[in-house]
Amino acid sequence: MKKAFAVVLALSLTASNVCFAFGAEGESESEVISEADLSDDELAFDSDVWQYNSSYDVYYQTGVVYCSEPYDTSYESFGIYVPGDYMTMTKNSDGTHSFEGFTDTAVGEYTAETAPVVIPVNTAGYAAQAAPTGFSSGVTTYTDAGIVYLYAGCRGRDTANGGAPGE
Repeated sequence: MKKAFAVVLALSLTASNVCFAFGAEGESESEVISEADLSDDELAFDSDVWQYNSSYDVYYQTGVVYCSEPYDTSYESFGIYVPGDYMTMTKNSDGTHSFEGFTDTAVGEYTAETAPVVIPVNTAGYAAQAAPTGFSSGVTTYTDAGIVYLYAGCRGRDTANGGAPGE
């Protein structure tokens, strides 16, 4: 579980331009992030607090912070939505679910092992994009096809929410 979502965390960092640097002569370079770069103390993913939408058979989490020192967690966090058939879960007493393992079940043409991850970027003119705070049936266009949907917030260029890129 930790390894699978370490990759998702790395993808979310790249998608929201948090790990973007400028090289010599103004060339842009993307920083390469590996699982080894993510320590247990930083950017930890909690596999015991999944929510479940039974109407659409989707497990999800929102409010997952993707940087070690966020300026504003409403922008520097993400929501992840996974087809329910991909995961075996245990229901907790507080209504959340704990991840037990991946299944081999196919959804559409994908399995948990082969499912692509979609990361939409809906920021016209690099405006801020708040992270989701709950479930939206709009993700089911993707999850019904077996795709994992990751919606990352980003600060954008507005200085009211810290601006970006950050220092």
